[in-house]
Amino acid sequence: MVSRRSGVAVAGAAVLILVIAAGFLYLRGGSTAVSVDSAVRQFRTQPHLTTLAPSGTAAVKPAGAPRSVETTRSAQAPASRTAAVRAAAGRPPVPEGVYVYATTGEDDVDVLGGSTHVYPDQTTITVRHAGCGLIEHWDVLKERWDERESCRSAAGDVLHRLSSYHEFFRHGDLKTFGCTGFTYPAGEAPGTEWTVRCDGSGTTTVTTLRAVAWEYVTVGSARVRTLHVHASSTIGGDQHGTSERDVWGSSVNGLVLRERARVDSESTQPVFGKTHYHEQYEIRLTSLTPQR
Repeated sequence: MVSRRSGVAVAGAAVLILVIAAGFLYLRGGSTAVSVDSAVRQFRTQPHLTTLAPSGTAAVKPAGAPRSVETTRSAQAPASRTAAVRAAAGRPPVPEGVYVYATTGEDDVDVLGGSTHVYPDQTTITVRHAGCGLIEHWDVLKERWDERESCRSAAGDVLHRLSSYHEFFRHGDLKTFGCTGFTYPAGEAPGTEWTVRCDGSGTTTVTTLRAVAWEYVTVGSARVRTLHVHASSTIGGDQHGTSERDVWGSSVNGLVLRERARVDSESTQPVFGKTHYHEQYEIRLTSLTPQR
């Protein structure tokens, strides 16, 4: 029997970059890596929740819920049982802190003769118990970061918000998207499928996620069981394009242990006209212990 606690760690990460990939030019504006020490200092200054409590939306079934998920059962259960059901559902509790990832990858655009940014050897994902449940912040560069907020429910973790910042020509651009669907559904197992939809700034992204197989990923000296999830996305509206992404999420602590992605999208810029954006990267967790 598959544990309801095990499965997709940060499957919603599959939509983090896609919704903001096209149309952001930070050509020749500089690219600065964010140090681990800097990420830790920032973590210490930001607000946190005292506990990672489930939200009060246990009876709500978000768009794209897997067929195997039943939300009404826990809603009708006695109060003493409801807490236990919520604790067992969906993503395992993720310890707060700054996680370091070995990183390879780059992005490029084809305007003005083209420009490429090579990503640093290390990037960080900062996890905080805040907002409606959990906030995860990926620092790629000082000029480029992504953040998502997910809420807990009896049916799993629900994606609530994506925010992305890009700086181009020394001018910053922060965009926020509202989302529906699961980042981490309860009861997931190989063969399960679900969808996530994000809307904002004239752009809509629809992502279909499929649990592929249970696989093991090595982190340091540890061999960790993960659920491999593949995500295929389409972008429509002011930006359009596609993304293919694979995520390996820990069934023990809810962390992304490995992720690789390829994004291709196009948009029309007021000054430069039609612009093609390409990104590919891979990240691998270097330690299961967060820095605080």
